Amino acid sequence: MRLVTLLASVIITCTGCNCTKKNIAGSTEKETELTMKQEQQNPVFEYDASSRGFYRKIVLDNKELRVTSKRDDMSEPTVIKLSDQEWNAILADFKKVDLKAVPELKAPTEKRFYDGAAMANFTIQTKDGTYTAPTFDHGFPPAVIEKIVNKLNELADKK
Repeated sequence: MRLVTLLASVIITCTGCNCTKKNIAGSTEKETELTMKQEQQNPVFEYDASSRGFYRKIVLDNKELRVTSKRDDMSEPTVIKLSDQEWNAILADFKKVDLKAVPELKAPTEKRFYDGAAMANFTIQTKDGTYTAPTFDHGFPPAVIEKIVNKLNELADKK
């Protein structure tokens, strides 16, 4: 009799836990899905430049610019809120970019090869994928992404 009672309690407990997990998981999935849809509507821009004595990382995500000037992971980025006008100007420039061509862009200069300029990288994340430009010189981006990169650096310098 004790064995039957013990077995029944284990089954009821396990079944009850599964129902709770399904409800929690269901609501979490819906919230996560809604958040992801909102985030996917806007592109995320990431720019980083570094040399032996220089470091800058800029991330622009939904009107919020995060700028980091130190290599250590412990430093908090400076957060800059963009105005609607600044954000819309960047989005207008973004719409002119052929994303599939970004990985094949050519750097206009090669100063990074002899420490004449910091190495820079630029990535655009959209709902369709991640597009990374080949490494180029800081301050001399490829023409296709030049307006966006220069605007990110200009906004980061305002801090």
